[in-house]
Amino acid sequence: LRTAMRDAPESRIAQLSCPVTIVRGAHDGVCPEPWAQALAQRAPSGRCITVPGAHNFPYSAPLAAMPAFREAAAS
Repeated sequence: LRTAMRDAPESRIAQLSCPVTIVRGAHDGVCPEPWAQALAQRAPSGRCITVPGAHNFPYSAPLAAMPAFREAAAS
């Protein structure tokens, strides 16, 4: 967790030229909604979605975010 906190994506996300989708779990203690929303707003073409589950939703409920991933891949 300490290593992830040093990544500081907020300082780099504005430099991206591709669409960005921030996906967080509804009960995500690592990625709070206000932070995820602010991060998405810093991206040139960003959005934030919340899926059921916690931060580990890719493992506990991998299909929950599938529609968002498909939509992001198509754009």
